[in-house]
Amino acid sequence: MLYLEIGNTTLKLAQRTPEGTFQITRFTDLDSLRAEIPLEASLLVAPIAEERGEAITNALQDHAHVSVLHRDLFFDFIGESYDTPDTLGLDRILNLYALHRDGVVISCGTAITIDALSRGKPFWGAIMPGFRTASEGLSAHAPVLPVISVDDLGPIPARTSRGALANGIIWGTVIGVQGLALTLAQGTGLPEDVPVIVTGGEAEIMTKLWLSDYDLLVESALLFEGMERKAQSAAAI
Repeated sequence: MLYLEIGNTTLKLAQRTPEGTFQITRFTDLDSLRAEIPLEASLLVAPIAEERGEAITNALQDHAHVSVLHRDLFFDFIGESYDTPDTLGLDRILNLYALHRDGVVISCGTAITIDALSRGKPFWGAIMPGFRTASEGLSAHAPVLPVISVDDLGPIPARTSRGALANGIIWGTVIGVQGLALTLAQGTGLPEDVPVIVTGGEAEIMTKLWLSDYDLLVESALLFEGMERKAQSAAAI
């Protein structure tokens, strides 16, 4: 079984290796992705970016045996935890569904999400701009301000506008995420030693700068773990 995540900017193809880990390959175009998928392969798709996902899924139907995950397949898991379930991101669902024990999940990508599993039930915390999204958004509205990266971080107090901008966006995001994770954990009755799992394309930035007493566990394939778990539960029915 192959697993495909259709994100906002990247296509990620994953396969479980004999060693038990996931091998993940990233693509930016459909042709390269098709070339990597064996003809008639079984492919489970998670269309995180829904409109883009529909077009890509349709384009793969004649190449592989495609099955598609939708949020309505997780109706029992979601339960009454969200007042607007039709707007709940499939990536957020899969990240929590992947957990085999209670924990907080921080997913760092185009957006950063902070959610939790407590007593086996999902709790949805926060959505905020990712590091690069925040920087690009600010620069778009104030062109005099450059797009920055983690390499621009400097001392506090800052001595340049670029350093001050990096401190505000990057440190502000990290500290904000830490506060939200703590608030969510406390508000859902999770213990102080609860595992905090970080995943997503910008997880490295979060782990590098994390200051909270909560220890971070990096799970780069968490979403694919959730996809596999759902596939296995469906096969067992």
